[in-house]
Amino acid sequence: MDGAKAESLTLGKEEVEAVQVIVRTEKGPRDLQQDAYAWIQAGCPDGSIRCCCALADGMGGVAGGGVASQLAVSAALRSVCPSLLAATEAQWVDLRFQGAVVRTAFAHASASLANASRGEPGLAPMATTLAMTIHVGPRVLVCHSGDTRVYAYGEHLELLTKDHSAAWPLVESSLIEVSELRYVGSRSMLTSFVSAESAEFEVGQHEVTQEASFLLATDGFWELFDVPELEALMEPLGRSAAMGRKSPEDVADDLQKEALRRTPMDNATFILVAPDERGRGRTGRYPCVGGMSTFVRTQKEEVSHGADAVSLRPTR
Repeated sequence: MDGAKAESLTLGKEEVEAVQVIVRTEKGPRDLQQDAYAWIQAGCPDGSIRCCCALADGMGGVAGGGVASQLAVSAALRSVCPSLLAATEAQWVDLRFQGAVVRTAFAHASASLANASRGEPGLAPMATTLAMTIHVGPRVLVCHSGDTRVYAYGEHLELLTKDHSAAWPLVESSLIEVSELRYVGSRSMLTSFVSAESAEFEVGQHEVTQEASFLLATDGFWELFDVPELEALMEPLGRSAAMGRKSPEDVADDLQKEALRRTPMDNATFILVAPDERGRGRTGRYPCVGGMSTFVRTQKEEVSHGADAVSLRPTR
């Protein structure tokens, strides 16, 4: 897979416990890459580390899909960033506060698509999935629209999201297993997504242990695996050193190699968020999204954007 690299800046304390965020993305047989991702990890004044990851899979034609995913990911993280840096632990425990942060992020994502559509009528049908994880202390907020999934791996692999697709009711009615969904044609017919008109989403809070890891994945990746197969590939994260524990980078490499062996038929992207075993990490990373220079200068300054005018050409 094409390991997309991006610039990063450090903010906050220089030596703090952190998570590792590892991304792998593959264009597959598609002419264009319509998946987009971004993440931010920040050291806060109280010494805590917070992280937010976003992953999107664009829809709406050759041009529109790539634009939609880039815009949605960027707008959502721009929206979350101030609260991620400045809100107190007490605020993040408040369900109303959580809901307001997520609702605003998805609203900003929708508004960014609407603004782009007004400038380029040919982009009007564009839309995108959007999945986000917000890591604050012992809790992780998982929010999504569409069929970009979020899994958690602790002792076992657990799917935290449900696909917003016409086929998902088959799973809820126990007619098929989750692993069988990839064989159902209507699974690609989405019932919720982010567009210029709306941004329906679901959000849930999950209490986690220090050993828990998270996997965000577009359908081009997760459709390659049964859930037990994914669990087996991630199982080395839960081993002790004596039992052959693997680093998150090695596990991501294994996921990448196995996905390529199975020949993806679509853009395939995943984000692996795992405890940082290196003991210290750079505390502020905000990668470029689709060539748009987007970064955080310091904890106290506003989010700064090197280019307010976003290119409407999809990332290749």
